[in-house]
Amino acid sequence: RRNGMIFRKALALTVSALVCLTVFAPLGIAAASEPVHTVYKLPEYAEKATASNATAEDAKKFVQGVDWSHIFSDSDGGVNEQLFWVVSKEDAEKKPTFTIPLKIEKAGTYNVKLKMFVGGDFGKFSITLGGKTVTDSVDCFGEGGLTFFDFGSVKLPAGDTELVFTCIGYNPGNTATGCNLGISRLILSTPGYYYIPEYIGTAKASNASDNDARRFVQDMDREWKALFGAHDILPEDNGQLFWSVSVAESASSPTFTIPLDVPSAGKYSVKIKAFIGGDFGIFSLTLGGVTLKDSLDCFGEGGVTEIDLGEHELKAGKQELVVKCVGKNSALTADYCNFGITSLTLTAKPAPNPGTSDAVTAAVILGIAAAAGIALISEKHRS
Repeated sequence: RRNGMIFRKALALTVSALVCLTVFAPLGIAAASEPVHTVYKLPEYAEKATASNATAEDAKKFVQGVDWSHIFSDSDGGVNEQLFWVVSKEDAEKKPTFTIPLKIEKAGTYNVKLKMFVGGDFGKFSITLGGKTVTDSVDCFGEGGLTFFDFGSVKLPAGDTELVFTCIGYNPGNTATGCNLGISRLILSTPGYYYIPEYIGTAKASNASDNDARRFVQDMDREWKALFGAHDILPEDNGQLFWSVSVAESASSPTFTIPLDVPSAGKYSVKIKAFIGGDFGIFSLTLGGVTLKDSLDCFGEGGVTEIDLGEHELKAGKQELVVKCVGKNSALTADYCNFGITSLTLTAKPAPNPGTSDAVTAAVILGIAAAAGIALISEKHRS
């Protein structure tokens, strides 16, 4: 009877261990999720936007088209359209606000980028999103036209929210009568998503000078138009950062370098969207010195294609994505073996949660102890 009671206790311990392993072990793994990338076409919000210095009837807010014409409705989201807010220097003394209602689908920490106009009669602004400070001051005076501004990371809740611009003054160099605001796009991305055409200004090709046309953004939605400036790029377009490599140049293994910022150290699943075509070459890819692919053959058919580059341990901080031309497919008969890339996605892999690892360890120990107890009972029973 005593042996039977000990056996039942050991059996109970075994069952408990199995329950712990079944229930707690999965909890020790953090779920991974694909990075989120959302683009808001701000000219389309002209009807909903409100300006504290404007009545519904006046013309202090409108969409400005590529020909500088006023469009008061029916924006088509064109490349050079901007939602325009007229602010006089007299208005600026009252710190007027311009508010755009938006909706954020998923809570998270987002990198916030805005495509804003920089010009001679534009002002200084503070910006908030969902009540969180995006920047205390951005100066839109100068030259450059529509320009991308990266404001870093902001933690945002899901749901209805407001993007608010407050005019806080103007640059001393502004001699115009106005200190206006022009905005084209708001881009919210969780860490790990990179729309590569935005990096045209910082990408370097070893076979190209800064002034030649061997690197550019190719807009596949607009008749394959070549774009050489960031102001022409829309983050939602079917675009690619294009690197032109002749077959003759490929023999010297030229490189194409794109500086990126890896959000944190750890293991990532790495994917790119690259172009597969009849005049594209074979390339190796590294990120921060880590080999992502020894040989990626981009020759063939398929157009923009998502390519899984596997899982890799990456360091945090500023790193370089280096694409090296290592040859061409034997079937390629064109004079070029080019490279085109649309996006890079880094998805952090699940990591153990220290908060539950002790429970898992305890479950294993209990299981071992129970098994040992059963073995001991069995031995005594036989003897």
